[in-house]
Amino acid sequence: MARQLDIEISNLVCRFGPSLVLNDLLEEVVIPAFFRDDARRYGETQFFFTEQDFGYLKKGDIDSLALRCRFIKSTVLRRHQVYSPSEGLVTDEKSLESAPSSIAILLLKSHRLLYVKEVPQAPTPAQFGITLAHFLRLSMATFHNARYQAERQAGRKVTKKAIKNRFPAPEVDVIPVVSSESLRHFVNRFESLNTLKFEIAPTNSELDNSEFFKMARESKNKVASKKTVIQHHNPDGLNKIECVSTVEAAKQGNVRISMKGTDSNGDELKGNNENFSVRATLDEPREEYDALAIDAYEKYEELVESKVVTLGAPTRDDSKKLEEVFKRYQARSQS
Repeated sequence: MARQLDIEISNLVCRFGPSLVLNDLLEEVVIPAFFRDDARRYGETQFFFTEQDFGYLKKGDIDSLALRCRFIKSTVLRRHQVYSPSEGLVTDEKSLESAPSSIAILLLKSHRLLYVKEVPQAPTPAQFGITLAHFLRLSMATFHNARYQAERQAGRKVTKKAIKNRFPAPEVDVIPVVSSESLRHFVNRFESLNTLKFEIAPTNSELDNSEFFKMARESKNKVASKKTVIQHHNPDGLNKIECVSTVEAAKQGNVRISMKGTDSNGDELKGNNENFSVRATLDEPREEYDALAIDAYEKYEELVESKVVTLGAPTRDDSKKLEEVFKRYQARSQS
């Protein structure tokens, strides 16, 4: 039986302070971070990237230029007891090493994260974001030191603090893109939807498609708000149809959404972007890593063309810069 793999789509936001975004420091910080031979450790678990690649998934198409890797969660599974029909619970301690993997594809022009979990218990997109942020912080420290040395050697008076202020620490946020179909299905599970909350998330360099959220973001920026939340609440229940319509306006992945209410049994029901995110099954996914990445990108193109995935209008065009960075990367790789 052929394996079934799904693709998940998220918006990956990477900012270095209020002014710099992912592509501004792509060559200096992001690419070195992505190719680090290192791991993020959490207890007995290690998260790391392997088979990293920087290249086109579709020849000559700048929209397909991506950083991609296999993302590994290396951990130890432990059991402490088993159940025996004759003896009941029996102490039986054993451990087993496990390394589930996912394929992560970061499209550099649109900042969309295409994510394929290869096996059960594979690491999540959120864990990918946390791990990338960890590597970016390490890479930024190296960049700060190199920049400081270069400035000093050039005879300029500069402090390390000034360098850090000019190039702030990275912040990474992975926000699942909303699927209209999944959203309606999830909202229909509410007997009473009492609270709908939106948190305006930062963006890389794209505009909000919704005028409502565009105005909310402008207001957030004007007052220099670190966190802006819009909340609708009615103990007797909100209008579910209008709630769906409002959430759909935020489906491009620039807003964190949460819902709370009760189901038909009167039990509490909660949901967020992850509960109604875009997921699509890959048609006959190939086994090879490179081929599977291409399969994922082709499925993503289908989702964009059918408007399941929505892209915001960019505030700038990074195409030329991305092409130049890739050419330099290629030249270094071949030398």
